[in-house]
Amino acid sequence: MEYKSLKSNDKRVLFDTTNQKVVEKFVYPEEEQELNESQRLWTKLTDAIHHKDMEAATDAKSEVENAQREAARKREETGVKHVPRFFEQNKAGQWVPKILGGNGIPSNPEAAVKFVQGWIWPNQTSAQPPSPSKVASKAQAPAPASAPAPASAGSPGAISATSS
Repeated sequence: MEYKSLKSNDKRVLFDTTNQKVVEKFVYPEEEQELNESQRLWTKLTDAIHHKDMEAATDAKSEVENAQREAARKREETGVKHVPRFFEQNKAGQWVPKILGGNGIPSNPEAAVKFVQGWIWPNQTSAQPPSPSKVASKAQAPAPASAPAPASAGSPGAISATSS
């Protein structure tokens, strides 16, 4: 990736991708993801698109959206306010990551990783993400008083405190 000055036409390398290591993607199996994680939530839609079945894709999309609408209706009826898990509105009305509050993310890479992992998985004591079985059980266990509750198992695809 290069930067080219409009004034002098000089080029300079900003980031050399050829010398960088590729970080392997890690994703928990769908059955071990939280109920509203995108891969799990949209799996039927994705499969239908891959099979070029637009009718099934439309049905899958409608199923997710209808479940989200129903969950929102139930929250409204019961007076439960949706509280995003990872974002909040600032005084200017902009949505910002909650993690940026306080002192922010440490500049030391190892400390930053531990900080972010602790924020995402607050009940873990190690620097590692939770084991897949703990992630799956967390999606159904009641949240601690300091954290918003995750989506309920009865409303797949519901926008809940674990989304965003």
